[in-house]
Amino acid sequence: MPSPFFVKRSSFIADSPSGLSSARSAERGFTLLELLVALTLAAVISLCISTVGTQAQRIYDTTTAKVEVYQKFRFALDDMEEALRGWVPTTSLEFFIDQSQQSATVSGKNGHWDEGEELSIRGPNLNGGVYGEYDEGAKIFERKYRLVKGPYETTHDAYSVYFRGSVEIDGVIKQANVEYLLADPRNIRGERVDPIDPEVDDNTNFVLLKVIRYLDVNGDNYNRATTEVKQVIREICPNVTDLRIEYFYDNIFDSKEGTFVTPSTERDLVQSENPPKETDRNVNGWVKEFLYGGFRDFVKGTGVRGRRDVVTGVDEPTYFDASAGSADIRFSQLGLGDQIYIWNEGGSRWPAGTYTVRRNQNGRLYFDETIDSADWDSANQPGLRFRAAFLPSSLRISVRVLNDDGLEPRTLTVIVHPYAASL
Repeated sequence: MPSPFFVKRSSFIADSPSGLSSARSAERGFTLLELLVALTLAAVISLCISTVGTQAQRIYDTTTAKVEVYQKFRFALDDMEEALRGWVPTTSLEFFIDQSQQSATVSGKNGHWDEGEELSIRGPNLNGGVYGEYDEGAKIFERKYRLVKGPYETTHDAYSVYFRGSVEIDGVIKQANVEYLLADPRNIRGERVDPIDPEVDDNTNFVLLKVIRYLDVNGDNYNRATTEVKQVIREICPNVTDLRIEYFYDNIFDSKEGTFVTPSTERDLVQSENPPKETDRNVNGWVKEFLYGGFRDFVKGTGVRGRRDVVTGVDEPTYFDASAGSADIRFSQLGLGDQIYIWNEGGSRWPAGTYTVRRNQNGRLYFDETIDSADWDSANQPGLRFRAAFLPSSLRISVRVLNDDGLEPRTLTVIVHPYAASL
């Protein structure tokens, strides 16, 4: 049974005019205008939430794409920097067997490649460097390609570098030939990697490759008659559209300042003693070889006998210099500790061998090694051939990368200093 208080309160609400109005309002519900306002507010709030969510998702996707691209940058440039810092100067880049009788003019083992000593390859073809030619020194190739899409055409860099360095193979550090190049996966045919075609209609799938070639010499095959050259192809970075490799060149004996150059611009910007060569543009383009002289360069030098300076009374040591036609070669890229291999083709008493530079006096090379000129029948020993490798003091590497969707192009540049060049 209800309490007196409850009954009284109910009666009061029922009998009150204001109470009756409230009850009728509750039964009536919301008006159409109120519903429209409520729905409009709900739609606006939903739209705001959707916009914020969409913007947040867009920001997340953009950030993720950028992170993805820069992760590619970091891996690719770190790998190139580590390898290029270990660039080793050599005049015998390719693999060879130092025979007891190399040629009609050079006898005995000398630790250098001579014509006819290149290996008869059993295994992958050595298609690094200049194809079909023995590469004596490291090279940078300036290659380009055209991207044609309808009426639009753009030119892109597809440089490559080929050098000797130390790499890790199956947990073991080995001396190997290393090549970095931009490649179209469609041009990778088994163990052969061809340059990018001069004209393409799509470059979003290009990759940066690292090709390693090394002698497979171990305890099992050390005494085998044939030595096998092995090749490893590693994909360093996908979706790379441009690779540009510049090198710093400074002839210390001229008045021009040193600068970063490419093989095609070196001739115009600096005085080159060993200028780049222009080969087949569709395959190699401009090529810079980091080498003085060589078997294919018939420039010759002269050994000048030491003499006593009658004014000062000082005995001047024997020195070596060279000339190329009317222009002297000053060996501006050679300095203290660098080496040059000098040999003769008969008729000279200059002792063939490898010499270490002690001083470069405006192109006159003085060596650490003693040169006996006591029995020379003349003051000079002309007709001397020579080979001397050198390193650029620094390299500037530029890479342009896309994300996995072929978007978000970014270009990053790094300066690399080969370790041996900085000593």
